[in-house]
Amino acid sequence: MDIRFVLAGINIIAVAIVMAVYGWLTYSTQLIGIAGSIGIVGAVSVAVGLSHGEPTAVFLKDYYRIISGFVLKTLEDLRLINILPKILFIKESNEYYMVLTQLKSFSGIGKEITPGIMIVNGAPSYVFKLPNIYAEAVEEPITDPIELESRVKSLLIETYGLCTRVSITRTKDLLDLSLEGVDKKLLEVLYEPLSPIDVVVLTILAQLMKKSLYMESRSIEGDTYTAKIRVVL
Repeated sequence: MDIRFVLAGINIIAVAIVMAVYGWLTYSTQLIGIAGSIGIVGAVSVAVGLSHGEPTAVFLKDYYRIISGFVLKTLEDLRLINILPKILFIKESNEYYMVLTQLKSFSGIGKEITPGIMIVNGAPSYVFKLPNIYAEAVEEPITDPIELESRVKSLLIETYGLCTRVSITRTKDLLDLSLEGVDKKLLEVLYEPLSPIDVVVLTILAQLMKKSLYMESRSIEGDTYTAKIRVVL
């Protein structure tokens, strides 16, 4: 564990929560959206700092559960509590947005998207703008499955220490992702709102491929995390 990344992430998330609460009290959906974007940065930083088997990871897991209460309440009010994340890529502006919505596709969500709470085709949606953390490392979209798997391995195993093995297969527009040897402490918060694993994995794939993606399903068995991710062509 690199405690520097962890502490930085915790502080960032704390700031995001304060902003989100203020935005909620003042009915500012834009401020809530900005807070969500900042919170994503904090979640990524915490994921970078986490490693296997140290007692501090237990503390961080419980801390995450405590601070996720505000996000949980917001998603409950919007009826988005069990919604898997989607990432929308706006090619013209090179911007990425995480979208939580009951809509099954990105139909009706376009360039006019803004961070915060939106109503799209009658469905409430919660939108965060994502920082281009991984997109800056690639000039052209990565389309080759072997190269994509290699890049994801480098980040999740060597940089983050999130797991011990990564496997990615692609059939047309469907990615099958498997992460083995994931720290069970992280798997315990998999089904919490905005699970750190879901957020980081989907963001990495979207920004390396420069594509819009959405998670169709994900599950855990033992210490293995699997997900089916649809690529929007």
